[in-house]
Amino acid sequence: MYKTGPVVLSSTFYNWSLSSIEVSVFELPWAVLFWSETLTNKTFVVKEVIMLKQVRIIAIVLLTFIAAQAQATQSAQDYFRSASAHLRANEFAEALADYNKVIELDPTHTEALFYRLMALNNLDPLAEPIGDWDRIIELAPRYKLIWAIYLQRANYRARVGKFDGSIEDINKALEFVPNNGGAYYLRSYSYLMKGNLEVAYADYKKSVELKTIHQNALLTRGWLFKFGREFERAVADYTMALEWNPNDAIAYVDRGTTYVLMGKTDLGLADIKKGMTIDRISIVERGVEGFGCPFCELNGYVERYPLDARVYEARGILRLLQQQESEAKIEFDKSISLAPNLKSEIERVIREVRTWQ
Repeated sequence: MYKTGPVVLSSTFYNWSLSSIEVSVFELPWAVLFWSETLTNKTFVVKEVIMLKQVRIIAIVLLTFIAAQAQATQSAQDYFRSASAHLRANEFAEALADYNKVIELDPTHTEALFYRLMALNNLDPLAEPIGDWDRIIELAPRYKLIWAIYLQRANYRARVGKFDGSIEDINKALEFVPNNGGAYYLRSYSYLMKGNLEVAYADYKKSVELKTIHQNALLTRGWLFKFGREFERAVADYTMALEWNPNDAIAYVDRGTTYVLMGKTDLGLADIKKGMTIDRISIVERGVEGFGCPFCELNGYVERYPLDARVYEARGILRLLQQQESEAKIEFDKSISLAPNLKSEIERVIREVRTWQ
């Protein structure tokens, strides 16, 4: 007949684990064992015993299974130690191979999943292992370094335009590291792209207060100030960014277009020409696409201030640099239609920029 509930044999509740494998299964010669496995500690709990005859083979199978699990766990730990040694030695390819072995043997090994990301990132900084991020968050939502996983996924989500998801991940990360300035910096970008300038600026301000300011933060905050028509403050941020990196061609162009928007066209042309001198390819070939590109920034500005004649003048200059004559003419004509007094200035600008080609 059947018995249910915990089985008491010789007044002992058998909770079998890898550390108690010496308990002899053969003490239960007539037992059919039904067990469950917990993924974290490989514990096997006797749930139910059916007293039948001639089933000792079941016990043997169980013992063999437990031994195999013990061997697999030992192998996983060996690979993990080897991988960690390779990682400390900056042998990233070897570390990655060993972490892959660990995860093959134990798909729930959180630390192996995490450190595999480190090895992969050193081999390929552009890698986006979305599945690993999701898996770690699912397996260990309170893991000691989970905040870093949230920030990695947040950065990816922001890059592909999933700004709400990015903000959600950053909020989770901030529960663990409330003073991480980089998190505020990243969240401000998503708020910016959603059009929430006030919240975006508040996050940038927080990032600065936490002393995590760096060149990219300055450039993006300059963009924010430009959007808000706080041109003097935008110029100040671009200038500070150039103190950090005086060879940043895009920063010169960004400050130059800001000067144009302010009506200080000669200063603007000088900066844009300086940027062209430093890195013509960045301006001419890559200056019209991607986050932070000068033309993209001006596109956003046009959407907010479509009647500002100066922005069309600035865009016309960039079109000329791209050797897009017809598009440049459209921009300049639009500028003149909004502010006819700019006609002579624009004609002079066109002549000067063409001398840079």
